Amino acid sequence: MKTYQFKLTDKVRDYECDLQGVVNNANYQHYMEHARHEFLESLGENFGAMHDKG
Repeated sequence: MKTYQFKLTDKVRDYECDLQGVVNNANYQHYMEHARHEFLESLGENFGAMHDKG
């Protein structure tokens, strides 16, 4: 079995935070979706194409 290590560095944008500077919890899902996109792209894959294949 192959193992993969993938690292993505991103910045928290000000509009993702509340007035106390805490990231709104809904944004964590966006971070994960973005990481999945970048990971698949690094492998030469595309989520849309994978979805269409079933």
